Amino acid sequence: MSFRSSSSVRTDTRSKQDIRKGLKINRDVQSYHQAREALIQLQASQDILQSFQPIKCEELRVAKDITEENHFGQSSDILPWFRHIGNKISAPWNDEFDRIRWLKARARYERWREELEMVKHEMFWTTLWFKHHQQQWERRRKEAKNSGHMAYAVKQKAVWEKFREKAEESFETSMIVRGN
Repeated sequence: MSFRSSSSVRTDTRSKQDIRKGLKINRDVQSYHQAREALIQLQASQDILQSFQPIKCEELRVAKDITEENHFGQSSDILPWFRHIGNKISAPWNDEFDRIRWLKARARYERWREELEMVKHEMFWTTLWFKHHQQQWERRRKEAKNSGHMAYAVKQKAVWEKFREKAEESFETSMIVRGN
């Protein structure tokens, strides 16, 4: 197989490695299917054939929780059937794999829970920030010496008041409220 060169050595090497891994997986799957076909020719029992089902392309995809920490739709990920076959020797390895998946899922849940808590606080802080600006412009209006400055301050106060009201309305059901 020939490869086209990339603009960088790192990208070139990584892409070649990815292609080689894909080719190896394809060879291994082909070898598996040949072995399964041999079992069929030898008239293996239905139990054995049920244990060694044909491998589909979608089952060869790497679980996203391994490659992507926070991808959308992780809760519906299902491991392929061949991940669970094997004898008692591989059981501890499978247990460890399942334990790591569970710990990663729990850590992800905790991060999302913390993030949700922070967002609720940020909603509240945003309304306070808008209220602060509204009060600043009210103070400037009171201190204004000429009518132009006063009119501008009134306009700015109204803008910040509208921001605050819209934020409070939008965040009403989610925001942590701490009084006025």
